[in-house]
Amino acid sequence: MPLQHLLIVAVAAVLAIYGHPMVIVVGTVVLLAASLVVLARLAPDAAKLNSPPVQPPGWVGGGRLIDEAGAERVSQLTAYSLTLFFGSAGLFLALWWMGAALAILAIAGIWIVAWWPSTMRTHNLTTNIDIKRQPADVFAFVSDQRNLLRYWPYHESVEMLTPDPIVRGSQFRARVRLPRSLFNNKEDDLFEAVEEIVGFEPPLRIATRLITGLRPNLAVITFDPTPTGTLLTHSFTMEFSYCTGLLGGMLLGGKGPRVSKATRAVAWARAKEILESETA
Repeated sequence: MPLQHLLIVAVAAVLAIYGHPMVIVVGTVVLLAASLVVLARLAPDAAKLNSPPVQPPGWVGGGRLIDEAGAERVSQLTAYSLTLFFGSAGLFLALWWMGAALAILAIAGIWIVAWWPSTMRTHNLTTNIDIKRQPADVFAFVSDQRNLLRYWPYHESVEMLTPDPIVRGSQFRARVRLPRSLFNNKEDDLFEAVEEIVGFEPPLRIATRLITGLRPNLAVITFDPTPTGTLLTHSFTMEFSYCTGLLGGMLLGGKGPRVSKATRAVAWARAKEILESETA
């Protein structure tokens, strides 16, 4: 995908430098028309994302299921439309001011290349907390994701999809309701995912990933012994899509990272309270 965006800008730059004025005009019209065509294709997907929610099967209380695939299609089409628009703008400007035209196209090219490496689009959030219980006790509690209902905010249900005991390869399906007040939405956001244990080293480490997610992700929780109990460290890493970076999502951020950080702080504080109040 980055190559396609870069090719659009490169073609515009070549036409701006070597093209006859009439060729530049035709190129400008073609790129602008292509941008409008992509916008027309984008409209139905965007309308679908914003359409009135339908009661999802199995959910009670209404809300809108998060359509990760649909949102990604909208992002991709939006990114293509913007790249085509900047290509046409650069060509049009080349008719009067070549320096400015090449500057615009160069900036667009640099921006396209900048988000190419996955490291630029990888987000990591790490939290830790001291718990006055032995690592084995904390590990046993945390590794059973059915306990999420006791301490992790917004979870409505968690079920184990694989047989006991919990081991590497165990899977859990969770349903999460994000209240509309979190992001000032008109409806609650509903999310259903299956998480699989991909690393299981009791009582020191557990790793999981959302196998239903579109993007690479990994959560790692370590349980280090301390003089008073256990230092729990939770690290979650996710690689966002190329279009998210291209559209500035990694820089703008929004409320998502802040909400996620606050949610984790509340969750681990509750887990600490539960574990420390129980008899070892």
